[in-house]
Order: sequence, then C-alpha cells, then structure tokens
Amino acid sequence: MSHSNRILSIVSAFLLMAVAAVAQDLVKVAPKNVKVLLDNSQVRVLEYTSKKGVKIGLHSHPPYVVYALASGTTHFTLPDGKTKDLVLKKGEAIWSDGGAHTQESLTDNHAIVIELKTAKPIGAPVEAPKK
Repeated sequence: MSHSNRILSIVSAFLLMAVAAVAQDLVKVAPKNVKVLLDNSQVRVLEYTSKKGVKIGLHSHPPYVVYALASGTTHFTLPDGKTKDLVLKKGEAIWSDGGAHTQESLTDNHAIVIELKTAKPIGAPVEAPKK
C-alpha cells in the first residue's frame, strides 16, 4: 500500500469513527417510533414500530438483539455508504455488534430491541438470522 493510500485509509477510519460518535440515540431521533420498556445499568429494552416508508435518521446502538414481533423488511445505510436490507419473520431474533446507521422501513415493522450497555460497539452491520 502506498503512503498516500495508507494516509487516506487512516483519515477515512477517523471520519467513520467521528460519524459514529455524533450519531444520536434512537429514542431521540425517532421518539414517535420507539418506546422505552426498560432502562437500567445493564440493558435498555425498546419497542420499535414503524409504517412502510418511515425513515429514521442517523443513530447508533451498542451491541444489540432485535426480536421481530411481526414480519418486516428494513433498509439500512451505514456511515460508509454501504447498504443492506434485513428481512425478519415474526419470532426471529438477530444479533448486531452495534454501530451507526440510518434506516427506512420497506414494510410495516414491529420489534423489540435489546441494547447491551456494558458491551462496546464494533460497527459491524446487522446480521441476518441463520436459517
């Protein structure tokens, strides 16, 4: 890797970390879509609901679990521009290492989000459930 490519890589990494650092809390970004069910020193449990077409601005999560209360599809965009559609069936659960993203509901969605406060976000994208 050339010196200029190495510098560009380092600058890009710092910019992504800065975006994640300024990304807001989901509850503040989408108060009409999120209800806090439990909040203590270990976890925060959120009920998330949205209608098709709802867009949620940039926000971040520590590592978390999502449990689908209804089947639905969500389009995620990461700070680096990568995108991913996540399809969940009612009763499925997924794990995410956390990080920042924006999202758009491609269908109506209803889920429980369990954020682990004692874990540190890694920034990996949301993982689809294993079949």
